[in-house]
Amino acid sequence: MNLYDITKKYILNDIELVIIETIINELSKGNQKISIRDIASQTYVSTTIIVKLAKKLGFVGYSQMIYVLNESIHQKVSIENLSHLSEFVNNADIDKVQKLIDDIYQHKHEKIYLVGVGFSDIITHYFLKRLASFDIFAYDGAPIDCINARSKPSITIIFSKSGETADLIQIIKLSKKMGHTIYSITTSRQSTIAQLSDYHIELEYKRNKLFDTPDYYVGTGIFVVENILAEVMKKEEG
Repeated sequence: MNLYDITKKYILNDIELVIIETIINELSKGNQKISIRDIASQTYVSTTIIVKLAKKLGFVGYSQMIYVLNESIHQKVSIENLSHLSEFVNNADIDKVQKLIDDIYQHKHEKIYLVGVGFSDIITHYFLKRLASFDIFAYDGAPIDCINARSKPSITIIFSKSGETADLIQIIKLSKKMGHTIYSITTSRQSTIAQLSDYHIELEYKRNKLFDTPDYYVGTGIFVVENILAEVMKKEEG
């Protein structure tokens, strides 16, 4: 299986996105004991599909996914206060997060580009769906894909765990030549992608100390996205 096959394999489909959104909404309301059967009923899927999604995201099962998501929402992130993002974003980059929020709002009627490969594509696809719910136009692909559309320069948001993905580095170089402002969100401020970007935001994420799971990268990215969108909505509401 080549890189593109692996990338396609781990993209969340619409049903999986609905499941995640439903879980986050329930946990945000304080419903920490939401059962897998309740989520299945609300989303019109089987419990098996939910378990498979949990494993796809690197969790042992549903209970662990709920535990980690709930801990992240209520102990680490508050969408009411941007400063709490310091648990997920390097504190030195909080001002850049605010700049990104301002730029998303400024370009909300234009095309915002979201780019990621592999597991990062899960985050960008989720970001795309959530922006659509805010009536913000976005495209989960590189600006160079739309070169014939004569799109105006906008912002391009790059997600990369390593910050060294060759395809993304090439996309950044070409996009900058097209006049786009590049934001990158990675786990390393020393990475090539971080150095090439106009603005870089470093994610803070830790391996699960209680369970045998790979890491929190995808979950961290999604929660940062939710915080960004919450602040965009505040600007929308005035």
